[in-house]
Parts: sequence; C-alpha cells; structure tokens
Amino acid sequence: MSKPVLLDNTVLSNLALVGQMDVVFHLWPERVASTPAVLREYEVAARGGLLPPRAWADLPLLELTAQESAISARLCKRLGVPVAGTLGILALAVRRGLLALAEANALLADMVSAGYRSPVDDVDELI
Repeated sequence: MSKPVLLDNTVLSNLALVGQMDVVFHLWPERVASTPAVLREYEVAARGGLLPPRAWADLPLLELTAQESAISARLCKRLGVPVAGTLGILALAVRRGLLALAEANALLADMVSAGYRSPVDDVDELI
C-alpha cells in the first residue's frame, strides 16, 4: 500500500451514520485504512447502538508500533501522508465528481442531524 490515508473515528462515524462508507474507498482506492485502536473506538459506539455495526468490515487496518504511535502526527506532515477530516472528504468527493455539491451538503446536514458538530453549514465554501 503506497502512502496510506488513515481515517480517524470521527470520519468513520460520520460516514457510517449516513451510509456513505464507499466515498473514501473511491477517493483513495488501495490506500484508505485505519488503525485497530480507531476501529475499537468505533466498535464501542456500535455495540452501544450509536453507530451501524460492521460498517467498516472491509477497511484495512494498519498496526502501529509504540514508537510510530508516539510520532505519527509529525510523520504525517513530514512524509506527506494526507490527513483529511469529514469536511475535507466531502469537499474532495465533490471536486472529483463522486458527489454533487447538493449531495455533499445533504450528507453534511444528515451528519449534523445525527450529532456531528460542523464548523460550517455547507460544503460550498470549501470547494
């Protein structure tokens, strides 16, 4: 896998809440992944009925060593590993034609309704 795109629990949760897990697989085929720790965090919420269970069954997991975990934030920047949040993923999906702007805004509205605290009301200003 070349330069993985690691997803955090916020991204996993928000996309699962609106049933759009495939967006990240289309944006970064063969590169999108997460860590076991992030997936465990997601699964705790899923067991509590807050998130769809098994939504990320196909997501590859990368195990980080203790040293990698300690320096992961610095490595991402230094090595150019893309780090994108929910809004960045929605904006990129619009720019690449995977979602229409109206679809991205509707997904964002659904995420906000489900509990996501977005700093913006729509994706328009991010395009």
